[in-house]
Amino acid sequence: MLDKINRYAHGFVAVPVICACSEAGVFELLAQKKALKLEEIVEELGANSGHLMVALRLLESLSFLYRSESEAYTLTEESQQHQIIPKALMSLYKYPFESYVKGEVEAEISNWIKYSSRRWDTENSLLSDLLDGVLVIPLLLELKKQNLLDESKKLFNTLTNSLQQELSKLFINLGWAEEKTEGLYLTDIGKFMRDRSLILGTTASYAPMLLQMKELLFGNPQQVFQRDQTENERHVNRVLNVVASGFQHEKFFADTDKIILSIFNQQPIEEQPSYIVDMGCGDGTLLKRVYKIIKEFSARGKVLTEHPIVMVGADYNQEALDVTDKNLGEIPHLIIPGDIGAPEKLLEKFKVQGIEAEKVLHIRSFLDHDRPFIAPKDTEKSQVRSELDYQVVDVDPEGKLIPPHIAVQSLVEHLERWSSIITRHGLLLLEVHSLTPAVVQKYIDESESLHFDAYHAFSMQHLVEADVFLMAGAEVGLFSKKAAFRKYPKMLPLTRITVNHFEKREYQIRYATVKDIPNLLNCATINQPGSESWFEVLLKQDPTAHLVLESQGDLVAAILTEANYSTEVLEVREFLVGTTVENWQVLAKDLLEFVEQWAIVKPGIQEIDGLLKYHEAISSLTNSKWHQSSVLSKKLTEKVALHQLATLELCDLMAPEYELEAFAARWLLRVFQDMGVFLREGEFYLESELISKLKISSRYQRLFNALLQILQKRGIVKVEKGRVWTLARCQSFAIKDVASDVAAFHKYFSEKYPAHSSWLTVVKRCLDKYPLILRGEVDVNEVVFTDGDMELFAGLFLGHRVADYFNELLADGVCWEVEQRLLENRDGLIRILEIGAGTGGVTGILLEKLAPYGEKIEFWFTDISSTFTRYGETKFKQYPWVKYEIFDVEKSLDVQGIKAESFDVVIANNVLHSTKLIHQTLKNNNSLLNTGGLLALLEFTQPIDVLLYFGGFLQGFWLFEDPENRLEVGCLLSIPLWQKVLSDCGFDEIIPLGLPCEMHDLSKARESVIFARKHQLQAIESSEEIPQNLTENGKYSQTEINSPSISSVESSSKLEIFELECRKLLKTLLGVERMESLSGDTPLMESGMDSLELLEFRAVLERKFGIKLKSTFFFSYKTLIEVAEYLSEKDSQTEIDSPSISSEESSSKLEIFELECRKLLKTLLGVERMESLSGDTPLMESGMDSLELLEFRAVLERKFGIKLKSTFFFSYKTLIAVAEYLSEREDINLS
Repeated sequence: MLDKINRYAHGFVAVPVICACSEAGVFELLAQKKALKLEEIVEELGANSGHLMVALRLLESLSFLYRSESEAYTLTEESQQHQIIPKALMSLYKYPFESYVKGEVEAEISNWIKYSSRRWDTENSLLSDLLDGVLVIPLLLELKKQNLLDESKKLFNTLTNSLQQELSKLFINLGWAEEKTEGLYLTDIGKFMRDRSLILGTTASYAPMLLQMKELLFGNPQQVFQRDQTENERHVNRVLNVVASGFQHEKFFADTDKIILSIFNQQPIEEQPSYIVDMGCGDGTLLKRVYKIIKEFSARGKVLTEHPIVMVGADYNQEALDVTDKNLGEIPHLIIPGDIGAPEKLLEKFKVQGIEAEKVLHIRSFLDHDRPFIAPKDTEKSQVRSELDYQVVDVDPEGKLIPPHIAVQSLVEHLERWSSIITRHGLLLLEVHSLTPAVVQKYIDESESLHFDAYHAFSMQHLVEADVFLMAGAEVGLFSKKAAFRKYPKMLPLTRITVNHFEKREYQIRYATVKDIPNLLNCATINQPGSESWFEVLLKQDPTAHLVLESQGDLVAAILTEANYSTEVLEVREFLVGTTVENWQVLAKDLLEFVEQWAIVKPGIQEIDGLLKYHEAISSLTNSKWHQSSVLSKKLTEKVALHQLATLELCDLMAPEYELEAFAARWLLRVFQDMGVFLREGEFYLESELISKLKISSRYQRLFNALLQILQKRGIVKVEKGRVWTLARCQSFAIKDVASDVAAFHKYFSEKYPAHSSWLTVVKRCLDKYPLILRGEVDVNEVVFTDGDMELFAGLFLGHRVADYFNELLADGVCWEVEQRLLENRDGLIRILEIGAGTGGVTGILLEKLAPYGEKIEFWFTDISSTFTRYGETKFKQYPWVKYEIFDVEKSLDVQGIKAESFDVVIANNVLHSTKLIHQTLKNNNSLLNTGGLLALLEFTQPIDVLLYFGGFLQGFWLFEDPENRLEVGCLLSIPLWQKVLSDCGFDEIIPLGLPCEMHDLSKARESVIFARKHQLQAIESSEEIPQNLTENGKYSQTEINSPSISSVESSSKLEIFELECRKLLKTLLGVERMESLSGDTPLMESGMDSLELLEFRAVLERKFGIKLKSTFFFSYKTLIEVAEYLSEKDSQTEIDSPSISSEESSSKLEIFELECRKLLKTLLGVERMESLSGDTPLMESGMDSLELLEFRAVLERKFGIKLKSTFFFSYKTLIAVAEYLSEREDINLS
């Protein structure tokens, strides 16, 4: 039910924002302009940039807006919901609920209660809950305040009849109350809402500010925050705010108690702190609590007479100091004025009061985000920080946006001031954090952040994400002790609150920059070192993903990471150490330990992959086993730098391609216009309707989508979520007369770029026949390979300066590798295999360069097609040391009669992308190679429009089934994607090379030669204990969840297995001590679990078993045993991920998958229909309708945790074919 509470609070904050934006014309403006940046909206509407940014962030989190990579906002379909919201609902923010409940005013809310009972006339459950929040939050708090929700009494029996009727109707409709014989009583849900109503109090306290939202966004924000004549705040009910905050924070203070005990149980007593200083002490409650914990439960408490502790309250507000002085009473204490923004002045006060700074433990709670903003002094660091992609939203008193880099630099300097006074006892700090809109959107029910982040930002408080906060501390040498560190929620991939015991260390950790590359190149790694260009690409691609540890000006260690938000995993790409630095092992381990904290609090990250091997390597490898940079890398980098193309810009090198692409796009538009579409501005189609209207063959539907993207890039159409509409340019862009315009361009292009005549000819051949090809009436091979002519196709990749540059680069790299191997072993035989050699474009260059070493080489020319091997045998018959073989890189080596690890070099020229699963393809490549063997690739690494016009028709272009590893359009991989998948598949020393002018940023390179070496790291035996929070596969996770296995507990019943699994999940959440006292029949809601823990437990169950549970789940299934029974029953109905296949141990893997598929289909179709369905019956011809096929695909996805394409059953038509596909995927584990 916490998700319901969150929705109410979201709505209480969101409704004023939506209404203000609607009234001011934000939605209307975006509907007219389609896409606008913040600055443009501010200028159009005269808005306050800071507060408007908070509003836009909230609307983005609600999916009302979409923010592009260029920071432009566009409306989504969901944004239409703003029209449903009654503007008069804002009257409830000033409605006298206290008088209403007392019967002193007329019942003006009866109409809203009727709206609520009708679910606000919308089928959108989220929106109806948001609107309910505006009504129920102030009402619930007032009823609680007036003690009208006592469960021992009939509800509302002291109220007037009209009030009783209204409130009874509301509570019954919400499920909070039920009629019994003796009257109206609260349900379990109602009791839950009553008991946790104060959670909503902090949000409700900002009602005065929310009521003035339009003024805040588009008027004078300073007026909103004016104080009254007695200097009380007008924008917030501070009394309610403080009471509600204390209720919410109790859980976190309880965990802080344990840290306090660990400090004051340490021996010797003399080494413990003598003073505890609370900056921002408020009324002294925290100090009083801490003293009580120490006195009653710690070792120090037994000797307080001999070793007293003095509690020190520090606050900027003298009234707060007076209250603290009174509340601490007889507890030894001192009171001193202090400012959180000026900690250095605190030291002066210490001296005056006789406080020894070295004996101070500093503590504070939830204050740093509410500190006065101090503009940063270090402008140079601020400027450097401006290049980082921070998503912090901070507002100044005038309502203007504080640039994110300025806000973060201010935080860094704030913590730096504190680092200067922190001594060996450190700073115990509780802090709250914001989340990014993408994560809020994904976990909108599980997190308070949508409303919490908004009202804090509106009230000019300085929230930052948890990872940003930890990094700010690390930059100034403040680090959170591992034993004390806590994050909340504990098990979800988001962090709203952290508990940190910061200590000062003699080094800093910061983000890596391109200026670090020279030092990184001199570092060592257990992988083969990357090149300068490789580092440059990674560091520019995501500047906040890579960290370095510096000590006394020396770079000691660095870690490069990459976040995969779809899988919620942070992957370690590289870890480097400066082994010449004294004590490097200790410092390197400190960096890894920090990364564990930093990564696990990054919004949207659940676990870290790849840390384990580096922990082991630091412990076990000698300096000599950490590799330095390679000879091959240096030679290749030097060749690129000195090449004759190095003086040319990309626009010069790509001019032929750019001109051909531009003309082809005009011709493509004419093709579609001749087919009857895209003739004038304002045409609107569903993409499916277009495909039907144009009769596009099912084989080419993905190509058709890619062609639409080409037109979109040219400003001809707009494509969004399956919808296509034409823009004004469609009326002037197309060529007019096909025959004359094409002839003229052909003459012009052939004369200007004769080396590219093959490209022009192929594009012309295809576009001439495009309607026929797209409809499947003509085979594209008949068009491209006229009369079986291979030479035209071969000419596409030879004979012009860009192609020759890459061909030569690939050949030189292979030759240098051969030369190096022959130097090391003169009598050895070098075995080279070329995959998909095709027309032999690169082969000819290679063989010519390798000819001097022919006696020492065995070269395999292979292709999947015998047509090409025969072609190669004829073309290269002068080289007797070449063999010609059929080889399919997607099939296992055994079935093709090839011995594993039998080649020294494997070459693949523009072929590996045309495979189904790139990981499997690369693993097969890895199997071909000896240890240390070299893989040499030549690949297009960005979508090439010209290539699409003909290559998009070829079968291999759309074979891929792993879109997560491909670029958005087609089968190609960018260089970063190649680096990732190569690393995943056991390759290191990855050397990507582009054109000389692209080497500064290879992430966007259009073509690349990539070399990679088969991993050479020897097995390691760890001599030290590996951190327990690392899983066996090197992942650091927020929770350790293993799939339940019936085979491992064969004597147990299924019910016992599920109870065991639930206990394991809860143990991670609650800890060993609390789990020991939790029996299987103890109601979870009476076990001491708070609402956040119940929400987390439900979320983890959903993620673990692939199901969706109602927010009221624990009201129906109250105990662990009941939860396990529910899961067991669901498993019997095959509605959750099955825990085991042990009963099929004697079956083959394929048989098991077929059995599982049958089981799923049986549930979907029923026994009778399944009896007539054989394993080789095409599913699309079996009588299954489209909805059943869609459902079956969705069930397969949920069951096996995979993603299947919408066209899956076109490729895998039968049950057996589906089972074969599943059994071949290595990322599915049934055991």
